[in-house]
Amino acid sequence: MKVRNKSYQTIWLNKEKNIVYFIDQRYLPFRFVIGEMRNLEDVCLAIEEMKLRGAPLIGVAAAYGIYLALLNHKGTFSDNFVIKTAKRLKATRPTAVNLSKAADTIIKKILCEKNIIKRGKVALEEANRLKEAEIDSCKKIGLYGLQLIERISKEKKGKPVNILTHCNAGWLACIEYGTATAPIYFAYNKGINIHVWVDEVQVIPQIK
Repeated sequence: MKVRNKSYQTIWLNKEKNIVYFIDQRYLPFRFVIGEMRNLEDVCLAIEEMKLRGAPLIGVAAAYGIYLALLNHKGTFSDNFVIKTAKRLKATRPTAVNLSKAADTIIKKILCEKNIIKRGKVALEEANRLKEAEIDSCKKIGLYGLQLIERISKEKKGKPVNILTHCNAGWLACIEYGTATAPIYFAYNKGINIHVWVDEVQVIPQIK
């Protein structure tokens, strides 16, 4: 998505600085603030204090949290240290399915790597893979949903297609596109007449 004509995702890694940046959702829609996560505790606090929200985003943040934990750890990446890192992250939001699933998936891959030095590399690769997988899933939802909206639009002969979103289903929660909002973006770009009701959570921030 674009903010002030610049493309942003809601979370990204600066590999040179080893800092994970994210859009701090607490300040929206009135201020656009970029937060920084430099270590495991930064990630845990960001999740606990709801600086970043949305199940897919939290899962990806946890994945990068594991990478940062290994990156900053002074000892060896022992099995016990890796498992404790995952437990710390999962304790931040026990009800967040994406978080626990992401942590468990990455930990399993790390523990399968017997070369302890390479475990940090595996953590980074898996975090990046998970991020891209979330983006790809949202894009596929958008393309599939677009077909449904196009069909309804034809049946309504160009009259507005009414769409209701619920919960945190937009770009901010999902790194890119969003879940429920992805078909809306694709439909809008194709010039389809749509009307959207947004209940419970603001999906698209109004950045000034």
